[in-house]
Amino acid sequence: MLGEARDVLGSAMRAASPAVAADMAEESELLRSLADRAIFDDASRGAKFNDADRARKGRKRRR
Repeated sequence: MLGEARDVLGSAMRAASPAVAADMAEESELLRSLADRAIFDDASRGAKFNDADRARKGRKRRR
């Protein structure tokens, strides 16, 4: 499922403006990292990483 989401983002990045494409590239990397964590880490570490990412994005949007 995460791999499919990365594929969709990759397709959308080609049509996006440079600023949006940069954000999408960051999201694509995040999805890769989450996919790796789902395989190699325990669930609590993945949840903690996800919470930290959500907080970071919330701070970014409020600027």
